[in-house]
Amino acid sequence: MFGDSIMVAPVLDKGVTNHSVYFPEGVWYDYKLPNNIISDKGYQDQKVVLEEQTYYVKGGSVVIRYKNIANNTHAMNVGGDYILDVYLSSTGQSYGELFSDDGVTLNTIQNNQYLFVKINATQEHLVSEVTLVYPGHDNNNKIQEINVRGLSQAPASVTVKGDTDAEFTFENGVLYIKSLELPVKEAFSIQYS
Repeated sequence: MFGDSIMVAPVLDKGVTNHSVYFPEGVWYDYKLPNNIISDKGYQDQKVVLEEQTYYVKGGSVVIRYKNIANNTHAMNVGGDYILDVYLSSTGQSYGELFSDDGVTLNTIQNNQYLFVKINATQEHLVSEVTLVYPGHDNNNKIQEINVRGLSQAPASVTVKGDTDAEFTFENGVLYIKSLELPVKEAFSIQYS
C-alpha cells in the first residue's frame, strides 16, 4: 500500500500478461483502466504488462496530483496546479485532504503556516472546505481538472460555483470536468446531476 488509498501491484516477471492480485474488502479502481472496477474481496486476475506500473485506488478516496511538474517543492507549492481524481465508495462518497506550505519555512505545522483543505464528494456534488489559510502563505495554485469515477449515471449538467456553463464530458464511466481555474485557497462547490 502507498498510504491508505493506493495499492501497488508490481509485475516482477518478464513476459507476464496476467497477474493475480489480492484485493481487500471494498471497491477498487484500476488507475489506468476506467472500466476495471473490482468489488470482490480476494484474488482477482488482472491484465498487466511489465513496462507499466499497475496500481489501484480504493473507493472513498480523493487523490490529488499536480498538473504541472516543477523541480522543487517551493515551485510546486507556489505555481503547481492540481487535478483531483475522485473515486466514490460503494456508498457513493469520497474524502480527501490537501496540505500545502511554502516549501521553505521550517516548523510550518507548529506555527500554523500552511493551507489545509478538506474535499468531500458524493453522487451529486463535490465541496471543498478550507480549514486554515496562513496569511503569509501565498498559494496561487488552482484546481484545473476534476475526474469523478463511480457515478451511478451520466450527469446531464455540471454547475461550478453557481456557473452552469462548466466544460465536462462523461466517458467510460468517468465524469471529466476541465478548465476550472479554481483557487485552492478558496472554498468551492460543484453540483453534477
